[in-house]
Amino acid sequence: MIPRDKFKPENIQKAREYINIVSRLNPVLLKFTDEKHLKGEEIYNGRARKDPITGVRYNIRTQLDLRNAYSIIGFCGIDMRTAPFFFHFGKQTNDSAAFGEAVDDAIACGFLKEGNVLIMDNASIHRFKENEVLEEYLWEEFGIFMLTLPTRLPEMNPIELLWNTLVSRIKCFFVDHSDKVPVHLMATRIMDRFCHEDVFKAFTKCGYINKY
Repeated sequence: MIPRDKFKPENIQKAREYINIVSRLNPVLLKFTDEKHLKGEEIYNGRARKDPITGVRYNIRTQLDLRNAYSIIGFCGIDMRTAPFFFHFGKQTNDSAAFGEAVDDAIACGFLKEGNVLIMDNASIHRFKENEVLEEYLWEEFGIFMLTLPTRLPEMNPIELLWNTLVSRIKCFFVDHSDKVPVHLMATRIMDRFCHEDVFKAFTKCGYINKY
């Protein structure tokens, strides 16, 4: 379902301005960030657990944890000099303080570097409370430029595709009763294995790299 205001003239104009900016930049400099709430129920699908050919019902590798939700703040990029994916995992709800801490961690570990363009959506946790001066702080202290995505255009954020990949890969793992793993541990294993090719494909699908 498409939000009614997605194609408002002002939103279209902002999208054109954004495309004009990023089209002039080297994609290697672009780093995207977003948040993900992961619940045990999200990867549990009774119909998907039955093999359509054999009729066997396998045991999903993650435990069905309906009570707990885990918060992930992720970053991705195609710069071969850094990891393709960096994430900040917590049990708390994502808020401005958690996001600011995740950005600091991404800088400390070398994922975000001078000259990078950090791109995010317009969520309030990115710009308010503790992060009211985040844009100025990143530029003056680290030479990192902050850019926001156009309104109602999550399809231009490659990390959204990586979240889809994360959930899909969790659903694909089946083992016997003796090897159940909580969903947050399985998610950590999968995100640790995201490679530059995974992120490159997401960049390409979102239009930041010309596949031709």
